[in-house]
Amino acid sequence: MKEIILAYQGEMTLKGLNRSKFEARLAKSIRYRLEDLGKFKVTQAQSTVFIEPLEDDLDMDEAFRRISKIFGIVKMSRAACCSKDFDEICATAEAYLGETLRGIRTFKVEAKRADKTFPMKSPELCRELGAYLLGKHNYLLTLVKSQSARTQSAYIYCSAGYGESSTDLVFGGNGLIVESGRMLRRTERFSTEEQLIVADIDTEKLLNSRRRTTTFAPHRPAERIIVEIPLPENPANVTLDREFSSHPFVPQTPEEMDESGREIINIQTMGLAQRLQHTDCKKVVIGVSGGLDSTLALLIAVRTFDRLGLDRKGIIGVTMPGFGTSNRTYRNSIALMRCLGITSREISIRKACEQHFADIGLNPEEQSSAYENAQARERTQILMDIANMEHGMVLGTGDLSELALGWATYNGDQMSMYGLNASLPKTLIQVLLRWMAQVCQDDAIREILLDVVATPISPELLPSSEEGGIAQHTEKLVGPYELHDFFLYHFIQNGYSPAKILFAAEKAFDGRYDRATILRWMRVFFQRFFSQQFKRSAMPDGPKVGIISLSPRGDWRMPSDATASLWLREIDLLIQEK
Repeated sequence: MKEIILAYQGEMTLKGLNRSKFEARLAKSIRYRLEDLGKFKVTQAQSTVFIEPLEDDLDMDEAFRRISKIFGIVKMSRAACCSKDFDEICATAEAYLGETLRGIRTFKVEAKRADKTFPMKSPELCRELGAYLLGKHNYLLTLVKSQSARTQSAYIYCSAGYGESSTDLVFGGNGLIVESGRMLRRTERFSTEEQLIVADIDTEKLLNSRRRTTTFAPHRPAERIIVEIPLPENPANVTLDREFSSHPFVPQTPEEMDESGREIINIQTMGLAQRLQHTDCKKVVIGVSGGLDSTLALLIAVRTFDRLGLDRKGIIGVTMPGFGTSNRTYRNSIALMRCLGITSREISIRKACEQHFADIGLNPEEQSSAYENAQARERTQILMDIANMEHGMVLGTGDLSELALGWATYNGDQMSMYGLNASLPKTLIQVLLRWMAQVCQDDAIREILLDVVATPISPELLPSSEEGGIAQHTEKLVGPYELHDFFLYHFIQNGYSPAKILFAAEKAFDGRYDRATILRWMRVFFQRFFSQQFKRSAMPDGPKVGIISLSPRGDWRMPSDATASLWLREIDLLIQEK
């Protein structure tokens, strides 16, 4: 939306033959006053001066103040530009006025139809635009939600309802309880019965959000109105009137999933497209394992190449079977690359790793962490060297959940040239791939995606079974990802303490995980989250897709030697409680 300033002339409009000289002098004065603010275009028509900014982020407030001091201007106003279409006029007025309409009881719309070819006359335009702005219930909801989100507060809204005079107006009886932009409760509109709505407001979450939001400016104490609310003596015994989603990163309805799914893949696609164009890179290299993360990264790479008009053969997918590669993941990786029509390569890491073990004196029978990490680093070396040969870019596949837990080999799968999945948690990737399978038009690709989602999560670094099955199960080693993603969300986004995370988890996972299980994996989460920060401090670039990012250059600036003592001590006390 482009904003301009309108300045109205006074007695100057009554001038005769020398009027143009006065107008030229006025325009010159305006340009002189705005010269050091940036570039503005000054034009005149029908006794009105139009001041249009030619650069972004110019200080329009200061420009308005300076112009108001110029002799010859009797009235000024700020305006937004739009085309001569009624729907666009309504949308622009709604967006431009924004919170100005909130809380006012009435207003007036004035319009002058300068273009006589416009289909609506001035009175009709005033009437229809006013009705649109005043009677839009969804707009009211938007205003309340946006005000709550902007001020990081709980907003309680109540309006007149049945029983009020209906001489000229009918009142809907809106009752809304909104917390930080989220609707908690709302009444039924146009009800003839009395209504009462109740909701639990998370004040700790709001306070933590205000601490984190640097643009929020709290009111001075003198401006506050304090209302005392009695609290129950033992809040723990009061039934919680609030729900916690067990998968807070995942959209809750099919409609939300459709919208979020498209938004996610568009952000990833545009991020990769920008990076490829900036580096003048026509090829990418991806390690395709047949797992969740590499599958998503490959699909995004294909979509990006299609959008940029690049040949899919420029996508080099490399599957690198090792000691723990299962038949299932191997078949899926080969089949997916073939269906997508990319360049497919298969390079076994067995011989290279065996030689490396011999060189450094590692006994492969011990199957230590060095045994596992050597394989991850060998795979990364292969990808980097191929990218070097092909003048390409290595795409990282690691996700947000793995970054939080440090479940990655330093300078192995932790490293790449662009990390596509860095802000997507594992629980969301699972749902996202299932959604992509549902909307996919290719039956073969759909079957592969669904099987990838159904495959147990594993790094496949320990020797597979004789039948070629998966020997390692990540969630048996570090805990269920749905728990870790729950911990991550409420720790980072809401600033919850371990005790409050436990309280929320017991509500969200009631009947699925008991208290002891939740605390066991919560301890693992906090211990790993703090001890593995050094891996995140060296993570590559990647697009921020959701509300949480652990990039050291963006949302999460944490020292690598930060200690988890306070959190672990609180968890230990919770474990000791009955």
